[in-house]
This record gives sequence, C-alpha cells and structure tokens, in this order.
Amino acid sequence: MLTAHSILADRFTRRALVLDLLLLAASVVFCATAFAGDDAFASLGFDAAAARLTLRIASVAAFFCSVASLRVDWKGRGAKHREAVSRLHPVLALFRQARLHDGTWPADRQHELHGAYWVANGNIVAIPDDQFLALKARHLRKVELSKLASRFPACPLFVLKVKLAFGSLRQCSSKPAATTEEHEGGGSAG
Repeated sequence: MLTAHSILADRFTRRALVLDLLLLAASVVFCATAFAGDDAFASLGFDAAAARLTLRIASVAAFFCSVASLRVDWKGRGAKHREAVSRLHPVLALFRQARLHDGTWPADRQHELHGAYWVANGNIVAIPDDQFLALKARHLRKVELSKLASRFPACPLFVLKVKLAFGSLRQCSSKPAATTEEHEGGGSAG
C-alpha cells in the first residue's frame, strides 16, 4: 500500500508540474507575441493573419487547460497521497520493529499494531479500485527486482528487469493456473 501511494503521489505531482510548465511556456509565448507586428511574424516565415489565428486558438486551449487543471487537481491529489505515505511510514516501522524472527508478531502487541494500522489507514486517501491491481503488480515486481539486485549487485538494473520479466513469463506459462476451488480445497472428487 505504501508503494501504491508513492507511485500515485509521484504520478500526480509529475502531471501537475508538466501542465504548469506548459501553461507557463504558453503564457510567455502569448505575452511575447501579443504586441508583435506583422513584420515580426513575416521575419519568422509565418503569415501574420494565420499566426494570429493560431495564437488565438492556442490561447483558448491554454485557458481551457488552466481551468481543467483546477478541476482535476493533480497537485492536491499528489499531496494527499504524499500525506498517506508519511502516515504509513511510522506504522510500517512499528510493524517491522515488533516482528519476531519467525515472521509473527507478539500477542501482547497485536492490539497496539492493529490500532496503529487502522488509525493510519482510516485517515488517508484511498487507492482507486481501478488502479489497485496494476499498482500491486508493480509493487510485487519491485520486491522481486530488489531481491535480484541483492543476489546480483554488479549486474545492470536493465538486465535484472529483463531477467525478471522473462522468468515471470516462463513461470506463468508453464504452470497450470489453480482455480479458486482448488485453493479453497473444494476440488471435485471423481
């Protein structure tokens, strides 16, 4: 869940930055050409009337994008996911610190751990359902890539990514998929 929020925070922040930079660049061009005479357009090889029409259409498009950016609120959405990351980090640290060598948690700390998880999870933005599986798959790939990088530290990251992708494809295509009934022990008896 932490990885998913980090990915979404980065994605929304990047989108907001790109849009802001494009709008800034468009504003500079519009300001620079607002008082340009026909000879300025001609010296650049443009027909003055066509250039002015293009600039008018582009300014309307830029205005639409600026209003749309208020509606999609990528900056705000990125900030909410960044806040989720900051709230989940201490909970993850608490779970890691309390974890026993056998992978379980002490019975006397389960109430504390359960409470910390639900307090943090209840006060953060949700991960959109339509993006959950893709984000989970990306997190699991990141974990496996990290394991490969630990085993082969001198190997280039690109090679490890290719190895992981082909290894996963080979495993996926060679093993028959287990059905839900088989997982639950409800397979049919002949």
